[in-house]
Amino acid sequence: MQQPAPQPSSLHQRDIVAEDFVAIRHIKKLKSRQAISERILEAHANVTNLSLLEAKLSYIRAWQALPEFGISYFVVRFRGQKKDELLGIAFNRMMRMSLAGDALKTWRFNTMKTWKVNWEVKHVMVEFDSEEEVAFQPLSADIKVPHEFIGGYIFLSMQQPAPQPSSLHQRDIVAEDFVAIRHIKKLKSRQAISERILEAHANVTNLSLLEAKLSYIRAWQALPEFGISYFVVRFRGQKKDELLGIAFNRMMRMSLAGDALKTWRFNTMKTWKVNWEVKERNESLNEDLFYKLTGGWV
Repeated sequence: MQQPAPQPSSLHQRDIVAEDFVAIRHIKKLKSRQAISERILEAHANVTNLSLLEAKLSYIRAWQALPEFGISYFVVRFRGQKKDELLGIAFNRMMRMSLAGDALKTWRFNTMKTWKVNWEVKHVMVEFDSEEEVAFQPLSADIKVPHEFIGGYIFLSMQQPAPQPSSLHQRDIVAEDFVAIRHIKKLKSRQAISERILEAHANVTNLSLLEAKLSYIRAWQALPEFGISYFVVRFRGQKKDELLGIAFNRMMRMSLAGDALKTWRFNTMKTWKVNWEVKERNESLNEDLFYKLTGGWV
């Protein structure tokens, strides 16, 4: 019964308020607001025809490509200094920065010789190959936080990448690891199952983890049973239990084996009601949940 939200009209330059998209400190650096509006329109045109999931994936890729991606910042006081500064910690380096965000010096973790923490005076000391020792006191966080960041990143940098799995061959496939037994019994040839598995594997073997997850979600959403909730019920006048499947647009009467017997569409429903006193149900049916599911979609 809910109406879909109206589609937004095309974005025009006159509709753009730069402050809604860009931080004021960046706007001040750019003299022309028209140039900002043009960049925003260009970025909008690149995603306007994408699905929500594809747009999110595009956003994540752009975010990961930023030079400051994955950097955690702490206000610290370096040893021998009288003013506060920033310490940026990334997965492979530490950076000394001014409070305005300007980089002053960078130290790579792969040149680090040793590091230690003085818990009494709350100082972190790091020594590098160049015999340079860096010591600082965190001011914006407990000393444990930068200590754990540095230790965690060093630990990860020491890990060896997992060996790449060898190519999948038909002889390596155990059908039960991929397919439910009830489906295997319906198919006479296990070779046909193995071939389908190899074909599916070939479609994703060169994808990144994020792209493979996106492909999986699309395939899952395309399944005929996607979004259906199942309840064991007893229909009036019947002596045996059956299944009731409830989707966003229909109800289905099914056998316990999962075979569809009848379907009712919500757009053909005249009325519905619940007798809270009788509560004729199987013990596995929660009538409150059933009521909310049907009531929410109708």
